[in-house]
This record gives sequence, structure tokens and C-alpha cells, in this order.
Amino acid sequence: MAQFSVVPPLKEIAILFKAVTGLDCDVDVTWSSWSVTDLVEILEDLRPYYRPCHTKILDETASGLYKGPSRLLRQLLRPHGLNIQARNGSWKLVKMDTGIKIDTGQIGIIWEGPGSCQN
Repeated sequence: MAQFSVVPPLKEIAILFKAVTGLDCDVDVTWSSWSVTDLVEILEDLRPYYRPCHTKILDETASGLYKGPSRLLRQLLRPHGLNIQARNGSWKLVKMDTGIKIDTGQIGIIWEGPGSCQN
């Protein structure tokens, strides 16, 4: 992911997840409120993973701009194939659908090694 110099390990993200939900970072866990007390130290531990020009959501979360850290957590969880879905006043940690879909009769992207593609 472009915003990270190195993708943060899930164990580091799980610390933030536990702090703001009170729950373990497990797929299908649901919660109905955020705990956003004094996250600055936890957020600063995540800062080294970010590229300097991509810290906007991290900074805005640390400053208390948002009511909860869902934007930041979504950004952190995405490289691990996880996402947070809002559902009727609660949230749920889910696996993302990361499968490649191919339409019959159409040519898609042909991958030829790491970091390269051709049409």
C-alpha cells in the first residue's frame, strides 16, 4: 500500500484495535462503541510504518478530529485483507473479498512477475 513504507504487522494493529474496541482483533467480532481515550502513544508507535507524506488520517485521528478511529483502522487493516463494516449503529471486522473476477470473453491484466503487468 502506497501510504506505508512497510506494512504494519497485524500484531501492532491488534494493539490499537483492542484499545479502541476492548476486543481481540478477530474476524466477525462486532462492537457498538469506540473507546478513544489517550491513543497518542499507540498511534505514535504506528507512525514509523507510514511514509511521511501519507500521515493525514493518522494525524487527524490523533488530534481527535473523528468520533472514532474507523478510518485509520480501515487503512491499517486493508493490506491484511480485513475491513470494518458499519451496520445499524455497530461495526464488524470482516475479511475482504480479494479474489480476482474474470468475465468470460474479456481479456484482463496479465501479471508477469512482481510489480509488472501488461494489458
